[in-house]
Amino acid sequence: VKLSLKGIDITNLEDDLFKINEIKSGNKWDQSYEVNPDIIKAPVLFITETVDTYYELPAENWAGVLGKRMPTAFRLTVENTSEATMKNIKIVKKLHEYFAEPIFDQSNVVGKLSYDSSNHEILWEIDSLGPKAKVETEIRSAFTPETKEPYGAGEIKATYEVLDIIRTKIDGMDEG
Repeated sequence: VKLSLKGIDITNLEDDLFKINEIKSGNKWDQSYEVNPDIIKAPVLFITETVDTYYELPAENWAGVLGKRMPTAFRLTVENTSEATMKNIKIVKKLHEYFAEPIFDQSNVVGKLSYDSSNHEILWEIDSLGPKAKVETEIRSAFTPETKEPYGAGEIKATYEVLDIIRTKIDGMDEG
């Protein structure tokens, strides 16, 4: 089998043609390479989270009052910084157990919000986000600070697809 690669100029590969001998069933062939670090740019998905610990007041608040239930808002902004359309965006926000079950309004959100109470995770699914576009949502909850120690807002993870942009992609074509 001959494998011809395009786009190797961004890697440390010296040859764009590989001759691969017979590969027995259950075995594999692989070729390690490194991508030139100058090619890797800033992420194409940018997420901003603002936590307001008393959203009922007009100004944003970051402090809590010991022993007092604090209505808390998590404002998430997702921005596509690329020139291509993003698809299948999934934002997973972990809520610590000290937060009450979240409340969100589906009517004014791009995509779909859901909550998995067994894992304390909010899932925001966005089908598509155009180039340079930005969307935002607000999730409300509450907590009661019991100590003076800082409280965390929870981890955020994201997955997405950008099909029309090449960053570190190497295209392969089987020639034989």
